[in-house]
Amino acid sequence: MIDATPLLWIYIGLIAAGQGLEILAEQLNAYRISRMRGRPPEALAGWIGAADLDRIERYSLDKMRFGRIRSAAGAAILVVLLWSGVLPWLVDRIAGWGNISAGLVFFGAVGALFFAADLPFDYAAVFSVEQKHGFNTRTLHTWVADTVKGAVLSATIFAALLAALLLVIRLAGPAWWIWAWSVVIAFQAALVLAYPSLIAPIFNTFTPVEDPELRRRILDMAEQAGIRIRRIDQMDASLRTRHTNAYFAGLGKTRRIVLFDSLLAAHDHDEVLSILAHEIGHLKRRHIPKQQALSAAAGFAAFAAAGVLIAWPGLYAGFGFSRPAPYVGLFLSGLLLQSLSVFLSPAAAAVSRRFEREADRYALALTGSSKGLCRALKKMARDNLTNLFPHPLYVALHYSHPPIIERLDHLGCGKPENSDEKMSKLNP
Repeated sequence: MIDATPLLWIYIGLIAAGQGLEILAEQLNAYRISRMRGRPPEALAGWIGAADLDRIERYSLDKMRFGRIRSAAGAAILVVLLWSGVLPWLVDRIAGWGNISAGLVFFGAVGALFFAADLPFDYAAVFSVEQKHGFNTRTLHTWVADTVKGAVLSATIFAALLAALLLVIRLAGPAWWIWAWSVVIAFQAALVLAYPSLIAPIFNTFTPVEDPELRRRILDMAEQAGIRIRRIDQMDASLRTRHTNAYFAGLGKTRRIVLFDSLLAAHDHDEVLSILAHEIGHLKRRHIPKQQALSAAAGFAAFAAAGVLIAWPGLYAGFGFSRPAPYVGLFLSGLLLQSLSVFLSPAAAAVSRRFEREADRYALALTGSSKGLCRALKKMARDNLTNLFPHPLYVALHYSHPPIIERLDHLGCGKPENSDEKMSKLNP
């Protein structure tokens, strides 16, 4: 055990405050969900019934409670690890190994500990929470394969990045943090380029969309928007989940569209096109480069703070380390900055929600009608068991998209609709 220092208490206080804010938001969210029990919103009348509301409530609460336990367990393990003195002991054992080798061992040991600690939670999230509510389609074999491949890939990428950062710290002098920030930006750009062709195929199979009519309509819409599409693929997402999604991959004007096969199974052509029109809206409104610029600015500020913290001897003494080491400084400064993330996340989430509203408006203009997107959003709300009544504080902390009712209102499709097809979905 290390002595309880003021810096350690400050860090524990930040962790406790962040956890407390999360608990408050979740309790308010749970109360709001239960208070609205059995009252489907007018905008979803004919799509959401009493049975659906019950399923939504149970899924939302189960996910939230499980996430709280998982987060609290991770925070508790981290605090115990810091207070135990194990990390200073490890640093003393590897002191003569060289900066890069010692850093890889140090971060590797910490990473392996948290990977092992989180593994049961990851298993439970898939085979307990998601499976209980009918979303999981993974087999144990698929989960094990994904976990192993993900761990190896993440460890390889992180080790390469860490080695580069430690080399920069050794060679670049006091301004190392500027160069380190540049290295991280370059790594992120490389991953964006590598993801569609090198990383994603490790986990999923991609094949050309089989429906020629849908393909023709997608290409026509993309041409109307001034976007060249290189490929239109469908992904075997249904092997892992019943959730639906679609995304663009690639940079510049040449893009690749990826549609979940679960999306194609659940939505008609007009709905798929409206979803893609929304994604095109992100491209045309330059949301991706804007988010990248904001992320780069935040990263610059974080590395500037790390540059100050790593040079401060009190950082190491405050956590029980007898000697400074660059990799320890990276680790500790990262912990301190991460402890502030829960208080800063509402700003990033608010920007994201603004971009989503802009993309919705663009989709409406591109397709000339809100009907397709309205139907798509209503189906996704029902099929994905979306929380219809999130508390504003919970939205501020966690929602990258506006709540579903708000989106429907902004699109002008909040009026109730009635059709035999919708009611048949409620009573299969």
